[in-house]
Amino acid sequence: MVEDLDADRDLFLLAFREVGAESELAFSASGEEALRYLRNEGEFSDILAFPRPRLVLLDLGLPGISGRDVLSEVKEEPSLRTIPVVVLTMSESQLEIERCYGLGANDFVTKPVHYSAVIDVVKSLRERWLQTD
Repeated sequence: MVEDLDADRDLFLLAFREVGAESELAFSASGEEALRYLRNEGEFSDILAFPRPRLVLLDLGLPGISGRDVLSEVKEEPSLRTIPVVVLTMSESQLEIERCYGLGANDFVTKPVHYSAVIDVVKSLRERWLQTD
């Protein structure tokens, strides 16, 4: 999960714990950090300690490199483009949704305000993207 706001990270961590999937969650607080993690660069060079994620949850409103730029770089880089990216943002703008899909987002989810809705989002994400048969 690439999210710069502590409150949002804490809320999603709590929700992932509640549905029994917290072990599958790692956080990056900036676009730069997320790209280093995904590329196994710098402090993330140990592939065993920092394995390739099965899903990236990406906030758009990040400091420095924006979520849009992270999405664009991930989808342009051959070694990363197959990782599903779900955009999580407060925006409900149809233009923003179209922009994200145009950059290669696999899904677009408006961040819920109430905790029960966060649980529903996490359950849906887990069922759709993280379940293995």
